[in-house]
Amino acid sequence: MDWENDPELGLLFGDIAGLGKLYALERVEQIELWRVPPAEVIDEDGIEIRHFGPIRVSVNRARPHRHLFNLILGADRLGAAADGHLAEALAWVESLGLDCRLPLRRQPEFGESGAAEDHLNHRGYRRTGAQATWVRGLEPPDFQPPAGVEVEELVDESNAETFGIFLEAGYGDAGWVDSGVFVGLPGQREWRCYLASDESGTIAAGAMLMHYEMPQLVFAGNIEETRGRGACKALLRRCIEDVRVASQQRRFSVPDGIFAFTDEPLGCPDDLSPGARNLVHAGFRLVDVRDVWQPPEELIAEEDAVEDEDEDEDEDDAAGML
Repeated sequence: MDWENDPELGLLFGDIAGLGKLYALERVEQIELWRVPPAEVIDEDGIEIRHFGPIRVSVNRARPHRHLFNLILGADRLGAAADGHLAEALAWVESLGLDCRLPLRRQPEFGESGAAEDHLNHRGYRRTGAQATWVRGLEPPDFQPPAGVEVEELVDESNAETFGIFLEAGYGDAGWVDSGVFVGLPGQREWRCYLASDESGTIAAGAMLMHYEMPQLVFAGNIEETRGRGACKALLRRCIEDVRVASQQRRFSVPDGIFAFTDEPLGCPDDLSPGARNLVHAGFRLVDVRDVWQPPEELIAEEDAVEDEDEDEDEDDAAGML
C-alpha cells in the first residue's frame, strides 16, 4: 500500500494510517511536552494551546522567536481554510506578534493545502524552510556506534540539569533549563532520555517520545566543542535498539517502526541538514516534505538581544529538533 505517495489514500485514512497517523502524533507531541513544566512556568511564560477547528496552535509569549513552541499545525486539513479556521488562527497569532511556523504539505490536492497556501500568500506569509518526515522500520541497525562513545538512559532526575544544558544548546536559549522545559523530561513515563559520553565526559543529549502507536525521535543536542565525535549517531543507534526491544515486548499497537521530523532548507530533499543526513545513515527514508511558512516580518514583535547562530555543517551535528 503506497500511502507515502498517494495523497487521496492519505486523506482517506486521515489520522489513523500512514502520514495522517504521523501528523496526528505530531500534535500529541506538543501536548506531552507541555505536561512537563511546572504550572507557574506555563503561566509566567504565557504558554497556551488553542484549537481552531482542525488547527492546533501552541504559543509561548515569553519566547516569540522560538519556533519549537510557536507552531500552527493542521492548516492543510479539511475545513481548515474553507471554514475560516485558518484565518482565525492567524489573526490570534498576529495579535501576539509571534514568529510562528506553519508546516504545509506540498501537494495542493491533499486536503486543503492549496486553499491554505492561497490564504497565506494573500496575508503576505513567506516560505522560509521545509520540514522533512522520516520513517524507519524495525530492522537491526547496520552501523556500529563510534568507538569510545557510550549512551546512558536517564531513568530519574539525577542528571536532568546536564541533559537540559546539552539540549538547550541546540535551541540557543539557556532559560529553558531553568524553566523545566527540558530538565523535566528525564523520568517521565512517556519519554526516553539519553546522555552520550566519551572519555572527556558528556558530549550530547537526546530524547524520544514513546507514542503508543509509533515512537518519535524528538530532540538531539550538543555543544559546539563536542561536535564531530559521533555522539548523535550513537544516540540514534541506541534509540533504534530500544524501540526494537519495546516492540518485542508488545508495547505498541502497531509496531511498524520509528519516525522523526527534521527542519530543512527550502531546497529539501536535494539539500539536507546534517541531522537529516544522520537519519539517512541510520536507515531512515524520506516519506514527505512540507513547506514551512512564517508571518511577514512587519507582524513579528522585536526580540531583545537576538543573536545570530552560525550553522555547523558537521555531519554529526544534529542539534535541535531531529
